[in-house]
Amino acid sequence: PDSLHSIVPIERRDIAIVRAAMVSVVSDPTGTGGQAKVDSIIVAGKTGTAQNPHGKDHALFICFAPAEAPRIALAVLVENAGHGSTAAAPIARKVLQAYFHPAPPESASPTANVVAKR
Repeated sequence: PDSLHSIVPIERRDIAIVRAAMVSVVSDPTGTGGQAKVDSIIVAGKTGTAQNPHGKDHALFICFAPAEAPRIALAVLVENAGHGSTAAAPIARKVLQAYFHPAPPESASPTANVVAKR
């Protein structure tokens, strides 16, 4: 059978345990994914490091948000960058920030209007 179309039975309780652990990775002060925090959004994530026999390790970070009803999922891989917590999680935060709290267009900023009127 095609493994891509197979259903793996997983108990809801087990999913809840994994989700809670992934939320802790980002929200707990001792979590390795703290650099992926976004204001007012609960992010669930997992940092990682892939060994590279040809140079510096690769940094990994996967996440989804909001944790209880995901609207976005990310996988960030930064080659030759070291640890996921320091190299990949901050990139994920930038993407999540842009998705959930997009900055207004430059033309809408008060400073841009002042400059345009001169």
